[in-house]
Amino acid sequence: MSRINLLSTLGVVLGVTLGLVVMQGPAGRAQLLSGLRPVQQTLIFDGDVKTDSGGIELLSWGSGKAEPVQETTYVGPEVLKITSQGPYQGVVLQLARPVDMTDYLATKDSYLDLRIRAAQIPPLRGKEARLQRLEEARSRTGGLGGARTGGLGGGGGAGGRTGGGRGGRRGWLAPGPAGDAAFEVNLTGGMMGGGRRGGGGRIGGGRGGRVGGRAAGAQPRTTRTQAQGATPQTKAFTATRLRVVLFTDQGPMMADSGLISEAMVDQRGWSSVVISLLRFKGAEGARELHALGVFADQPDVFYVGRIRLLSDRTPMKITIKVDPSITVTDQIVEFSAEMGGGAIENPRFAWDFDESDGIQRQAVGKKVKYIYQEPGDYVVTCTMTDEPGIRDVVTEKAGVRVEEGAAAAP
Repeated sequence: MSRINLLSTLGVVLGVTLGLVVMQGPAGRAQLLSGLRPVQQTLIFDGDVKTDSGGIELLSWGSGKAEPVQETTYVGPEVLKITSQGPYQGVVLQLARPVDMTDYLATKDSYLDLRIRAAQIPPLRGKEARLQRLEEARSRTGGLGGARTGGLGGGGGAGGRTGGGRGGRRGWLAPGPAGDAAFEVNLTGGMMGGGRRGGGGRIGGGRGGRVGGRAAGAQPRTTRTQAQGATPQTKAFTATRLRVVLFTDQGPMMADSGLISEAMVDQRGWSSVVISLLRFKGAEGARELHALGVFADQPDVFYVGRIRLLSDRTPMKITIKVDPSITVTDQIVEFSAEMGGGAIENPRFAWDFDESDGIQRQAVGKKVKYIYQEPGDYVVTCTMTDEPGIRDVVTEKAGVRVEEGAAAAP
């Protein structure tokens, strides 16, 4: 074929393709672009509220708030530190330059991707919280102040302005929050002593309360956590899901994320919370994004390092790890799946530990355990799907050798 004929043929093909795209509207254009570009993204926030999306104004919603901070980083010079008090108590990002969503809303492979990380140590709950409050109270009231149970005459404190008061009032028990069992609370023992030993209370002063201070030279009481040498708590999410509201030119669109605990986490501890745009309901015919609201389902404080619209058709893949791959009967074998490839919302893993009797769902989860009771060579199958059912099903296999009565090979 001559060069002229080749060019004319290519021109006809391109013209027909573009004509079909025009006839099919945004959906046809989005399909063509996604085929040419497996990954397409539009950054909404990437670490600079002054320049991203033409400038971002942070608006409190309810009792929530957000502020740009530099105490940690993702890509840009700052991240957002968001305080959410519940599903409708968070922050709204007002965009100075609206974001065109047309192509993203026209294809099923489009997502909203938020990179988040916990910003606080979650509060203790139940018994642990009560013990912590009790130990904190003890550490604040150490020394020789008013006796805990003063008996007759009350428990006068030692000398010094922080010594015991006049006999002390009785300690009391108060119910804990949210129906918790009672925890101990104390009241300071009368007026402060004037440098001499406090006098006994009238009619014994009841049960002497511990004074609100330490006598001179008294050492702080060591808390239970310090005494046991417990490992300090690490930052973690209290919230289990995010709620996101897209404020478009046609009205709001809202969706909840999957479980934060099941999101992919990078080596620096940033979780990728991915929400399919198919989940967002309302505002038919929306084209532009003008603002974005971020909330958590429970009170929490967390960082946001990046927010973007993402269209990703990159094939997914999984890798299976088996420990040990050569074992003996009645020994625990651990299996784990590692993901790779493109974006995926709430991946689901199902395991079959012996394909010879057909593929079944014998366990679910990214990490599972199994015990083989019969020797032999087994083929393990892991199947990964996504919660919305957008991605193609991915399967991977691995082998396990089980021996009888002998130690596993090194």
